[in-house]
Amino acid sequence: MKTLQIPSPLHHLKPGEEQQETNTWIKRDDLIHHQISGNKWRKLVYPLQEIMLQGAAGIITFGGAFSNHIVATSIACQSLNVTCVGIIRGEEAVSMSNPSLSVAHRAGMSLHFVDRNSYRLKENAPAVSRIMDQYPGYAVIDEGGRHVLALRGVGEIISEITSTLERQPEYILTAVGTGTTFAGMSESYTGELIGINVLKHTGIEHEIKELLGKDRLPKDHRVWHDFHFGGYAKYSDELITFMHILYQNTGIKTDVTYTAKLFYAYQELNRSGYFSPGSSIVIYHSGGIQGNAGMNYRFPGLIRF
Repeated sequence: MKTLQIPSPLHHLKPGEEQQETNTWIKRDDLIHHQISGNKWRKLVYPLQEIMLQGAAGIITFGGAFSNHIVATSIACQSLNVTCVGIIRGEEAVSMSNPSLSVAHRAGMSLHFVDRNSYRLKENAPAVSRIMDQYPGYAVIDEGGRHVLALRGVGEIISEITSTLERQPEYILTAVGTGTTFAGMSESYTGELIGINVLKHTGIEHEIKELLGKDRLPKDHRVWHDFHFGGYAKYSDELITFMHILYQNTGIKTDVTYTAKLFYAYQELNRSGYFSPGSSIVIYHSGGIQGNAGMNYRFPGLIRF
């Protein structure tokens, strides 16, 4: 795809934009593409290549009504002329007009809606199985782009950071949803990797280890569960205020679900003196800004940038 900005830039935080004596950069994967931003492209690129090489008839994937992954997959498949299907958690009458699914539909993704219980069971649910039977020869990419080949694409983030800085930073921070991005980084990074869990999902470390095929994570690679603000897409007035102040001070947009919680966690860890003085830190901005349109659809005027 000719419009991709890869490698994405590193934004160095200026004095006054951080609290402690550290050298902090932001890996700006939100700038990769205006619709296939951040880790979504990283996770899709190699699975899509493999699926196309295998001659699959198309792609089936899963997501919620406001899913970044659904939007990114629909645009990527449109660009590559690959037929795609989205199995969506929720009711069509409620979901179809929202900003995320409107984009996916215009990009040519066929959308099918199932109840939450059927969605949770995926292929084991009769409703989901009936949909998939309509598309013989289609390959499946799981929710959020979770796929073993996605680890390779995510791992390239580390090589880009190392190439730009001419060394590995002491710390990298990333938001954690399905755990795929954290897993891909964990394979390629030897410093302290800090994952900020954005869900009330205490078993995410097990799923990361399962993706990696390992019994344990490296000793300096850990997931923090203190900054999810109540769970997936949950927020407080404090988080929303923080997002707007961050944007006013730096010009960097974040989203409610993932990156605002990541940057908030960095601020709190930095204020507490967690990072070694003089150390180098990279905050991985995984994109997903399109999700703010969905939040404003549900809560008009919530995000003001």
